[in-house]
Amino acid sequence: MKRLLATVAALAALALPAVAQEMRTYTDALGREVEIPVDPQRVVVLNDSNGGAQTLELGITPVGMTTRSGVFELGSRYDLSGTTPIGDYGAPDLEAIAALNPDLIVGYTASGEAGQSPGEISAFEALAPFVMPETFAPVHEVMADFAALYGREEMLAELRSRDAERLAEVRALLDVDFDDLSVSVVQINSEGLVNTFRAGFFAFGEVLTELGFRNFPENQTDSFAEGECCTPDVSMERIQDFDADVLFYVHYTPDTDPMNDPLFRSLNAVQAGQAFEWDDDWWGNTYGTRMNVLDDLAAWFTETPIRADVHP
Repeated sequence: MKRLLATVAALAALALPAVAQEMRTYTDALGREVEIPVDPQRVVVLNDSNGGAQTLELGITPVGMTTRSGVFELGSRYDLSGTTPIGDYGAPDLEAIAALNPDLIVGYTASGEAGQSPGEISAFEALAPFVMPETFAPVHEVMADFAALYGREEMLAELRSRDAERLAEVRALLDVDFDDLSVSVVQINSEGLVNTFRAGFFAFGEVLTELGFRNFPENQTDSFAEGECCTPDVSMERIQDFDADVLFYVHYTPDTDPMNDPLFRSLNAVQAGQAFEWDDDWWGNTYGTRMNVLDDLAAWFTETPIRADVHP
């Protein structure tokens, strides 16, 4: 810890002198009162989907943001030509951050738990005002917090209005019996293991429940601990526990494409042609993510009739 703080002190000493800015008090998700710029100009974000997406959606391009395996995964959704990589998610590079001379560093909180260790918090605070908004709450709450952070309440109102309109449009398009039709959301990780999410959690879960879907497998509705989002990983041998009339699935590497696995192909939803692959555009608790989910559902459910008798 002493070595880390000494390194940070040296980096902070090398940073350019701060330009005088009008400041105000912001209270983050952990109740920390932090003096931040009224109009931050050099924002660094420590997590792409939990902080970066919300910042970009509100019209602010970070000067620095973490990557995933060296890649900006949000690059397909936002213009990041003016954003500098600051190391991978979970391992931000303090020297790279200090070199950007930030006037605000944005961490994150997940279900009330800080996403950064006490040592990391001290290190970031030595470089610039450091805040930790909540990112695992419902989209409406997450985006309201980020709008308050950046003073973008008017833009927030516009985003909410467009979201409500699109939700109503897609709901009117769906010709399904929500009582009979069962749906399931599945994730296959880079090791080929399977897990799922609590119904209604994350932006995609909110959209499904707000549209009217309510018939989920037991592993997505059983009691979860407060703030818990996901089930433990299991092997593909348990994939039958995730079956439904309609299956939404995601995987992250070609080697783990579940369509290459006979166990996955044996699922009722797959056999009926009602398994739909989602991608990284479903991640991030933002209105843009909700819009991506709504657009995908509208396309999938109108291209072909959806049956509710596929999975007993």
